[in-house]
Amino acid sequence: TYAGFHAAARCISGGPIYITDTPGNHNINLIKQISAYSPKGYTVALRPSCIALPTDPFVAYNSNRLLKVGSFSGGCGGCSILAIFNVSESQNSELLLIDDFPGILPEHDYIIRAHTSGDVTAITPGIGSLMPIILPQYGWELFTAVPVVKIKPPESTGHFTFGVLGIISVMSGVSAIIQQSVNTETAHIAVTVTLKALGTLGFYISDLASRDISKFLVTIAGNVVPFHTVRKSPQSNTILEIDLEAAWNELNLSAGWSNETLIGFHM
Repeated sequence: TYAGFHAAARCISGGPIYITDTPGNHNINLIKQISAYSPKGYTVALRPSCIALPTDPFVAYNSNRLLKVGSFSGGCGGCSILAIFNVSESQNSELLLIDDFPGILPEHDYIIRAHTSGDVTAITPGIGSLMPIILPQYGWELFTAVPVVKIKPPESTGHFTFGVLGIISVMSGVSAIIQQSVNTETAHIAVTVTLKALGTLGFYISDLASRDISKFLVTIAGNVVPFHTVRKSPQSNTILEIDLEAAWNELNLSAGWSNETLIGFHM
């Protein structure tokens, strides 16, 4: 009952992870959400860059309020992480403010993704944006706020927005991102992402529903990934999922001198 609750707390804090299950009685699905495999095959915890702190340190278990704990991953313009815990003894609800997310920059646009549901919400800071959340007794949710860029394709009058969500199969998956870049100066939009772990990589593409993914090109360590490892997310029509772990194994790749891997994406 409380395994996910404690796992989310460990992921937002970056603290050590202890598994005390009876041998052979593990929740493998949950374990895969709190750790990932590195390109060299090691199990790694994806820790945020900052110390996690409660947005309000005076929330008691009997105060009928949600406990909100925030952290951040990356440098200036990075991704904000906000974990919500219902520590009361009944269902609880609140309206979340965009200001609850630490490190949000008012000049950037963001999308916020909920880990458990996969729901995605586009947010513009500075306009009093609110998000409703309802949690059952001892329920939890982990939100990630990712900055997005507006892209105007060549010879197009419109634009779309794009963002890198990191390893969405892991609660703190944005912490797998080492660096990223988006090049819009060529005929095709080129994205490069350096990651320190494998898993399901997520890209936010605002008009993905109207696009044909067979026209995308995805590479891992310079090799084109198998087409079946790329799909539109069943949870959101704006998220493109790439199963990097399956592609890595199917292509029989091996890590180089570093414990990182380079992902290329062309559209």
